Amino acid sequence: MKVHRLLPVLALVVFVAVAGAHFLSSTDVATAKENSRLNENRTAHIVHELVNEERAEHGLPPLDYDQQLAAIASDHSATMAEADTVTHSRTDGGAASAQVPNGAVQCNGSQAENATAVGRETVAKTKVYTPVNTSRGTEFFNTERELARGIVDKWLQSPQQRERLLHSSWQAEGVGIEIRGDDTVYVTQEFC
Repeated sequence: MKVHRLLPVLALVVFVAVAGAHFLSSTDVATAKENSRLNENRTAHIVHELVNEERAEHGLPPLDYDQQLAAIASDHSATMAEADTVTHSRTDGGAASAQVPNGAVQCNGSQAENATAVGRETVAKTKVYTPVNTSRGTEFFNTERELARGIVDKWLQSPQQRERLLHSSWQAEGVGIEIRGDDTVYVTQEFC
């Protein structure tokens, strides 16, 4: 069969494919989005990996991942999402890092002394599946790795968050991520 006879058939196939995409219902789009929903725990662990990569680039030791700190961070991220705000404070006005029960997480003495000066947590708010303005321009966070990279980059752009992330006396961290139905992402990182 000659190529010129195939061109009308190919054009029809392309037209049907493109036209069909425009007829997707909002239910189809919502279903596709729900099926591709990002996993918050997996994203938190990727954030942890990327934080340790950044620390290594600066000659700092890696942080252990602490499940108790992660639970505290997750609770704080859920609280921020519920209130639609980004804050270091709990709903009762205290610091979120004050939720660490005495003795629940073992920190060394130098960390405890430096915690007040540096702070024990970082927070962030961003979006998934929609354009986000970053230091590199407009980006889309459609995968766990893209979202994790965007979160860490956001922290590194802030002098205070960067100082916390790269503080030499931290031994462990926990990351909590809450993704709301409107695709807003709230993130807390607790250090020890």
